Amino acid sequence: MSKLLAPVLCLLRKRLLLVPLVVLVAGFLLLRQSSPTLSRVHWRSDWSWVDMGSSGMAPMRRYHSFDHASIDVRFLARDDQRCSREQIFLATRGSDTEPGAVILDHTGELVWRQPRMAAEVHDFRVQEYKGERFLTFWAGAPDGGGKQGFWYMMDDTYTIRHNISAPGFEFGDMHEFELTANGTALVTIYNPIPANLSALGGAAQGYILDGVFQEIELETGHVLFQWNASDHIPLETSRKPMKGCSDDPKKAFLGCGNTPDAAFDYYHINSIQRDPKGNYLVSGRHTSSLTYINGTTGEPIWHMGGDMNQFDVVPRGTRVLFAWQHHARLHDDDTITLLDNNAYNPKATRTESRAIRLQVDFAAMNVTLQTAYRHPQSIMAFSQGNAQVLDSGNVLVGWGSSAAFTEFSADGEVLCDARFAPAALFSFQPLSSYRAYKGSWVGKPQDAPRIAVTGRKIYVSWNGATEVAAWRLQGRQPGSGDGDFEDVAEIPKERFESEFPAANLTRTYSRIRIQAVDVGGMTLGTTEEVEPPSRWSLLIGAIDLLVVAAVGGIVVGCVLLVAGVVRCKRRWGKKSSAGYKPVEMDDLS
Repeated sequence: MSKLLAPVLCLLRKRLLLVPLVVLVAGFLLLRQSSPTLSRVHWRSDWSWVDMGSSGMAPMRRYHSFDHASIDVRFLARDDQRCSREQIFLATRGSDTEPGAVILDHTGELVWRQPRMAAEVHDFRVQEYKGERFLTFWAGAPDGGGKQGFWYMMDDTYTIRHNISAPGFEFGDMHEFELTANGTALVTIYNPIPANLSALGGAAQGYILDGVFQEIELETGHVLFQWNASDHIPLETSRKPMKGCSDDPKKAFLGCGNTPDAAFDYYHINSIQRDPKGNYLVSGRHTSSLTYINGTTGEPIWHMGGDMNQFDVVPRGTRVLFAWQHHARLHDDDTITLLDNNAYNPKATRTESRAIRLQVDFAAMNVTLQTAYRHPQSIMAFSQGNAQVLDSGNVLVGWGSSAAFTEFSADGEVLCDARFAPAALFSFQPLSSYRAYKGSWVGKPQDAPRIAVTGRKIYVSWNGATEVAAWRLQGRQPGSGDGDFEDVAEIPKERFESEFPAANLTRTYSRIRIQAVDVGGMTLGTTEEVEPPSRWSLLIGAIDLLVVAAVGGIVVGCVLLVAGVVRCKRRWGKKSSAGYKPVEMDDLS
């Protein structure tokens, strides 16, 4: 055996085993260059095995007392002293997962998971209306080149109280649902209309998706303001390529503008904001531009970025500071924050996305890059994403198509960084969330907490309950009344699902239940009554533990025995440096 191992040990000492590894990596890189699919796999030397997909394309957490799986968030960095401790709001989707909204605590632990929905959910966050906090979101389904659905407002009992549609249109679009302090909502609509696309190389009698937004009075449903991009943004300013488009009906699904169902998305409105002056800031992704609109006439006041840019960049030398951007917001100090995707196509030459804060001088009509919020691993978000300025001044960046979010300090230092899918596969979007938000939420679900007995464990969870501080296990003895439960054990709530070992049941109970308790000791909710683990399952569990302990002991004993034999063999079998010398009889006397 030693003769067989000797060459391997020799190769290890001389590091020659690195040669096949280098050949393997080189072969992968060559295939990556020649394969369109492999070219989308990103590689970094500082990535972990999880980043490379060792836990699967869409890692999930599963529970015993809750029917739905939730995303498995991994933090690469977390500064608990400086990061916001507010909850995290995501609306995830992926090819192999059920879509839906989730609320996580600041550590990534599940707080609430939306029940199974057939529709996609987007733009999920906390907003306020008439002094009451709501969970707001868009829900719908893909339809041709866009998304078709409606907007919803859910109260603290997770009951939908408001369902909003866009007057004059069959459906609304998912990109924006912004509530204002005036009791109104800003919403986006994608509307196919006839257009001449010949200037872009398309059909003369074609169709475009008109980017429309409305401001709707929530109480009455009346439209207070409507703006259509086609009235103000020239078709020729679009930067979306028409590569692969033709008059071939088979390619209509590409969004080439041949039919209304495949209208060319020349503008792609993706964010709206109403400022205190009553004017609107609108972002057009496919023109790489921001437009500030007069809230009375609808006429553009200025354009920033793209072919209609009216701002000089200070210092000079860069004409455009962003491209394919998302989530533009104008602040009181005349700064603008947005996510600079700097990417459109996952197959394009790799680039880097970033969030930015721009300082604008509206008198001099110039703009300066004040802060860039860059991910240390150069994440590319080729679609979606946002940059939320928190009350603390920190900036939360959702990386959109890349399943990650990062919280930065105001000056750009990474404070907390998390992901919920393998980084190497971000361009395939195994999981994504259109935006990522933080906010404060108190949930009071109407249903009861849920209990599950599995083997020697008793599990409990309560989807959406934010005020539970502890769980109290109670038991009822045989022959006692229905309400005669006695306290058995109490544990703090530290995760979404908590567990009691069955060893806590030192007495015989006919039924058990668990109560949710707040910080003041008040009972918030009680699970249904269930049978405790059977004596047979406890016996089997104890036997299993004994078997595991015995096997472990045998393995450890064998290892120690082998080690002892090897050590003795080395000690007694070792030859003297003087060589073998027979013992003389005289030496024994």
